[in-house]
Order: sequence, then structure tokens, then C-alpha cells
Amino acid sequence: AGSFHDSGDDMWECPDFFNVPGTTAYVLKASTAGKDWWSLGSYSENTNVSQSDSFQATSGEIKVSGNLFDHGTFYASKSFFDPKKSRQVIFGWANLHCPGTDWAGMQTFP
Repeated sequence: AGSFHDSGDDMWECPDFFNVPGTTAYVLKASTAGKDWWSLGSYSENTNVSQSDSFQATSGEIKVSGNLFDHGTFYASKSFFDPKKSRQVIFGWANLHCPGTDWAGMQTFP
């Protein structure tokens, strides 16, 4: 896995991996340190089942590169492919920081 998959003391939550529709590029995304991070790269499947597949980042490492899905409170996102519009749809959690509460949030959806 190497250092690409090491985010220091932070644990990755809600990892996601998908092909960018209509391209050969792939996105690896993870939630960590209160933010949703992404990295763009290439993917190679290894036909030898005793060896791991390969993802080579071209846009920098998660949490180091500054590649955020959102600069607000978007977190813990997941995605699915919409075949009708040939697009990847991402939805996640948004913390609302409501006065008088310790936390409050909602699930987002485009």
C-alpha cells in the first residue's frame, strides 16, 4: 500500500473508489480529519490473485494534496453511478453547527 494510504494518526472513513465516467481515470476518496479528500489516478488490475491491484495517484496523496470535495463541513460521503446520465453522484453528511446544540447535521443529496 505504501505511504499513499497512510494519513498519519487519522483513520480513513467511508472510502470510495470509482472510474471517472467516459475516461480511464479513477478517483480514490476517503473521509479523514473532518473532511472529504480525493485523489485522481490510474488503476491496474493484477490478474495474479496473490498480488494486489495498483492505483497510481497523479494528483497527490489524500490529505496532503489539498484535494477536498468541499471546503465547508461535507463529510462521510459515498457515491453511486447514475447510468441514465452517465455520472457519478456523491452524497454525504453536512454538519450544520446549530446554536444551542452540540452537533446537528443532515444527509446531503444533489
